[in-house]
Amino acid sequence: MKAKTYPVILFDGNGIAYRAFKGGDTVGGTLWRLLEAVERWRPEVTVMAWDAPDSREARLKYLPGYKGDRPPKEPDFYEAVAALERLLPLLGVLQCKVPGVEADDSMYTLSLEHEQCLIYSADKDLLQALAPGVHVYRPAMGNKDEQLVSLDNCEAVTGLKSTDWTGYLALCGDKSDNIPGIKGLGDKTAKKILAVAPSFISDALGGDMQEESLIQLCEHAPKLAKWFDKAVGPDRADLQASFNAVQLIYCDADEHMVPAAPDRAAAERAMLDMGCSERLISRWFKLIPDAAEDF
Repeated sequence: MKAKTYPVILFDGNGIAYRAFKGGDTVGGTLWRLLEAVERWRPEVTVMAWDAPDSREARLKYLPGYKGDRPPKEPDFYEAVAALERLLPLLGVLQCKVPGVEADDSMYTLSLEHEQCLIYSADKDLLQALAPGVHVYRPAMGNKDEQLVSLDNCEAVTGLKSTDWTGYLALCGDKSDNIPGIKGLGDKTAKKILAVAPSFISDALGGDMQEESLIQLCEHAPKLAKWFDKAVGPDRADLQASFNAVQLIYCDADEHMVPAAPDRAAAERAMLDMGCSERLISRWFKLIPDAAEDF
């Protein structure tokens, strides 16, 4: 059976590179992951999306403390990312970095322009971007196997329908990002709530049928009804801010694309200077296009 291919792959640059950094080889580890994905899915266009230096800006208006407790990444990481940004165009890889938003937002925006594409990211936020032709690949991490998630298998693979992911993220919050959610509400409870009352978030935040979710919970899961009271009461402001913060943002990604400029000789010199192995270089050389592709 012929393996599925994708005409476009959108890579989460910061996520991939930081994982490689923690593995001890930012440049080599990142390039191997890209190489394996390109060999596997044979895209016509490959895009690496990066967080902008001010990537928190768009969400700070909703949550002034958004990601405020995260320590700055090590200088060595940013130096390696800068080297990758110089190298990738030589390998035929396009790049995107939009001021004020995150790589997630760029990938989401670019995915809307193509009937078929693959988003390569371990970030669960991007499950909001699933569409009929848009799939999300989540690489294996620790004891978790890889996942290739589509609209059709999302609930089976993740435990939630794709349409529930925004609400789930808002309900649970994310301590690492300083997103509060509803205090005391965790993964299992959030999934139970959304299974019984899919419109919980919109109802709690002032939907046209605000009592519908409360009625559904009282009828089918009365023990969960207290969470609706919290959502419309003491935790409403936190829920609204969380909902605003977790949503993917449509941005002007097209205007911030860095074009590819494939050049085998220059790429070889750069990769040798970065300490890349001959095996990695030779495998990449088979994939470098003769001419740049437009997005």
